[in-house]
Amino acid sequence: MEPKVTHGYTLVSNVPFRAVCEVIRDVVDQEATVAAAGGMFPAPILVSLENHCDSAGQRRLVEIMHEVWEDRLLSTPIRPNDDTHVTLEELGGKIAVMVEYHLPEEKDSSSSSSSSSSSSSDSSDDEQKKAKAEYKAKKKTTPKIIIPELAQLGVYAQSVKPRDTSWYVEGKPKDGPPFHLINVSETGLSSHMADHAAKISRHNARHLLRVYPKGMRISSRNLSPIPFWGVGAQICALNWQTFGASMQLNDALFAGTPGYVLKPAALRRDGSGVLSQDAPRRILRLTVAGASNVPLPSGRSSNDLRPYVTCSLLQPRDDGGLAKVKRKTAVYRRHSLPFLSDDGPGPTDPVWNETLEWEFDDNELVFVRMLIKSDDSWSANPVLAVAAVRLLYVQPGWRFVRMLDLRGHETSCSLLVKFDLQDAA
Repeated sequence: MEPKVTHGYTLVSNVPFRAVCEVIRDVVDQEATVAAAGGMFPAPILVSLENHCDSAGQRRLVEIMHEVWEDRLLSTPIRPNDDTHVTLEELGGKIAVMVEYHLPEEKDSSSSSSSSSSSSSDSSDDEQKKAKAEYKAKKKTTPKIIIPELAQLGVYAQSVKPRDTSWYVEGKPKDGPPFHLINVSETGLSSHMADHAAKISRHNARHLLRVYPKGMRISSRNLSPIPFWGVGAQICALNWQTFGASMQLNDALFAGTPGYVLKPAALRRDGSGVLSQDAPRRILRLTVAGASNVPLPSGRSSNDLRPYVTCSLLQPRDDGGLAKVKRKTAVYRRHSLPFLSDDGPGPTDPVWNETLEWEFDDNELVFVRMLIKSDDSWSANPVLAVAAVRLLYVQPGWRFVRMLDLRGHETSCSLLVKFDLQDAA
């Protein structure tokens, strides 16, 4: 029997590990072709292995990775006997594996902060508890041993779950490997960010950090990545099953890139570690003119829609939190008088012509999230289309913003807005 990939405590089935490797191989080959056509070097892919296999299972993992990925797999250092970090260009299109590295006297983190932020029925709670109990029981029978063949593959990403604060106080975990990758839960990291965000940022300017969602998220709700991007976390693990706010912001940062985006200067090696340091005070005026081809929910008539736009400006705070300020337009209505009811555009082509305004401390991780919603009576207002943009990427002036549906797919809907960014007086 070959190893299978599961999804923690969630109520989903599993897939063969070999099938996952084959998909990754095909993506690597596709990206290499695209990069070559554009005269660029291919970017590496990092694969996170949360390994719960015994020695025989680990050996099979290694065999499958070698069989499927062949020379695409990074199995030896680029520069032997050199403890300095390599560049993305040096790694090229290699597949780099994150492999667990167990520190001496490491605590079991399987039960840390696993409460869910989503509600569920009693039956779902029972299923969660059963799944968790089975998972923990199985984990107890799995020894904390990484066989040498697997450990060797963690060339530049030896995944360490921190046992104390040495990783950001001293710059590396005690007894940790030279190419460590701090692997920490969102709640575990958040508990340190309020008082030590700058130290964490400076660690992340020199080493990798992966933050993963707290457990029991059976609804696939995600962590909010902005606060963790704000301290330089390179990898925010997100569930891709739903295109919620976190995935929309992830799309705003990474869409159209090879998967890697340069950090803000303050979060790089010679930076202060504090995004707001010397940040200018700015004013954003966003004029929302109108939208075209607003998608209709299934079973709805255009005459039932009362569309409006909500826009939120989001950015990381210095204490590791998330700053969010929401503005919204009025609800679009056609004339209510019978003899004027056909005057003007319909609800699927609304016109607002309103200006929304924010004043904020600018940095390179400011996002604007836009939702077209319907003001429904006596029920939750449904979201009709969504978009998120990174303000750094935006050109001033009038722009058509492509709107996506709630699965992240393109629609024929676009929102006409004007971005006006000025220094505050």
